[in-house]
Amino acid sequence: MIKIKAPQTKLEKSIFAKTFERIDGHCIPQDYLFSKDSRTFGAYDSRGKLLGGFCLVKGDPKLDSVNLRTVEQANLFCFENLMLTEITGYFIKDKRCGFKLTMKLVIETFKSASYFFIYSYNTSNKKLESYYKTGNPKRVFSGYIYYGNDYNIENVEILSKLGIIKIFLNRTMRLIKRKMR
Repeated sequence: MIKIKAPQTKLEKSIFAKTFERIDGHCIPQDYLFSKDSRTFGAYDSRGKLLGGFCLVKGDPKLDSVNLRTVEQANLFCFENLMLTEITGYFIKDKRCGFKLTMKLVIETFKSASYFFIYSYNTSNKKLESYYKTGNPKRVFSGYIYYGNDYNIENVEILSKLGIIKIFLNRTMRLIKRKMR
């Protein structure tokens, strides 16, 4: 039985961060995990093993997706007056938790005071790009994003609540079609 819950202890949050880092190669900033402005959710099996998760971080100048470091990138933030929430740290280690975890993401974004959500992903990940495209995102940047001393070439996009629901419905319909074969 898969249970979706917020990691409560410092140890649970550290396990979440380390698991994401092993999968993605980047660490989630500690202030994301421990800030009152962020919400972290994990999918756990009956033995308490972490199978997936995500973080929602309310608009803040520290947002990873917004933390672009070159002058030419600074002009893209005509979005600075929007109340943005960043979706970050999303991972699924075990497909058994995929539907429940994605449903929790949809519910949490729907309950959020934010109407727009920002995220980023590696430009080489065409499968993820195709997945997000069903939500009709607005790409605000494509290029180098620096993480400490490291960087990735990423796309930064903004989705509305409706876009997130569209992605979820598209994913659900594909799963239903696959099961009917």
